[in-house]
Amino acid sequence: RNCPIATPGTMHFSFLSIIICYFMGFMCVLTRILLTIGPAGGLSSYDFANPRTAADKAKLDPARKALIGRLNGAQSNTWETIPLLVGGVIVAHMSGYPAADLDFLCQIYTALRVVFLVTYVSGNTALSFIRTICFGVNFWMMLYLFFYAATNYKATA
Repeated sequence: RNCPIATPGTMHFSFLSIIICYFMGFMCVLTRILLTIGPAGGLSSYDFANPRTAADKAKLDPARKALIGRLNGAQSNTWETIPLLVGGVIVAHMSGYPAADLDFLCQIYTALRVVFLVTYVSGNTALSFIRTICFGVNFWMMLYLFFYAATNYKATA
């Protein structure tokens, strides 16, 4: 059986989704820095040695500090879910999960991560249910890939 990972000249969205999700978290970090340095007096006033407390030390209005806190939480949550995505994609490819189906699942995963981040950062409690649904669907999609791999993996000699 040929493994799609080793197919020369192909790029699957499933692999690209890992990079996209990583950069979603990185964009939260960048936005957090920009929100902190703007009113705080520029880049020289940003505390790069203690980035998590930089917003607390800067003289920012409470709404901006709350937004920065939500961006920090969204970034953390995004990076905490990436290992499950990476593992799910790898075991799915290795167990022979159809590449087109996996790419479709990863497109849904990525779209739901975008919705999750927007609802998380917005701070709108009315959207909390949507955020929870997005997280839950993403989680169960990745677990499904592990279950598929566990039941369909055939070792090749």
